[in-house]
Amino acid sequence: MAPYEFAADQYISLHTRFYLGGVLFDKIPVLQKLGWRERFSFNSYWGKMSSDNIDYNKNSNFNLINKTPFMEASVGIENIFHVISIEYYWRLNYLSNSYAKKNGIYLGLSLSF
Repeated sequence: MAPYEFAADQYISLHTRFYLGGVLFDKIPVLQKLGWRERFSFNSYWGKMSSDNIDYNKNSNFNLINKTPFMEASVGIENIFHVISIEYYWRLNYLSNSYAKKNGIYLGLSLSF
């Protein structure tokens, strides 16, 4: 979801991550030696806005969620060189928003001390 793409007075959001810990990659000898780990995630957002706030913000550029919650899913690999992760995500709905990306790649960096 793009920042500030949707607005709401009341909302609920769900952010999940499922770490497999190498269950799939450990069956492939080359990937087992690399120590890569796989993960899946699913994010959802649903909310509503009062009519007073809709009227107040009529000149603002944001979308309201209708009866269907926003949803996106992703698959990723982590533990690359023990610090890097890469994740491919895609939107599952609200694809008609012109400025919203339909899919993409996130790169992450994890530092532990």
